[in-house]
Amino acid sequence: MINDMEKIIFLDIDGVLTNGQYIETILKDHNNEEDVVKRHIMELDPTNIANVNKIIAATNAKVVITSTIRDKAYFPGVLKFLLEHNIPIIATTKVLNYQKGEEIKRFLKENPVNNYIILDDDYFAGFELPNFVQTDFNEGGLTEEKSKEAIRKLTR
Repeated sequence: MINDMEKIIFLDIDGVLTNGQYIETILKDHNNEEDVVKRHIMELDPTNIANVNKIIAATNAKVVITSTIRDKAYFPGVLKFLLEHNIPIIATTKVLNYQKGEEIKRFLKENPVNNYIILDDDYFAGFELPNFVQTDFNEGGLTEEKSKEAIRKLTR
């Protein structure tokens, strides 16, 4: 059970920690990478990881992964990489037919928290602006501006 005083970041990966511009740059040099774990780790933008860490440092939030890659064979490698980069991942949401809104609602019902935000590039009903920070895969993912928005929402 999560401490009810915790602040939680529900974190998607694709479109938040990855973005089109960075992947395009990486693929120029590493297009032949066959190891699927290495390839997915290479796609994580170091700037976006740093922006998550800024949110964590400013709010003392913990992370719950909501990304649809949770059930992929390469996810444990990506998870290990994120943990090694000081992202305090405490859980993943349970997969409910990839209905992220329902997965988050269930998590919150089972684990009351003090405050939370959702970082995702896809909007889904049921979570309006006070708790949602929408990123854009084509506009850099989790930019500095979006990380500042997340900090404001977690510290209100």
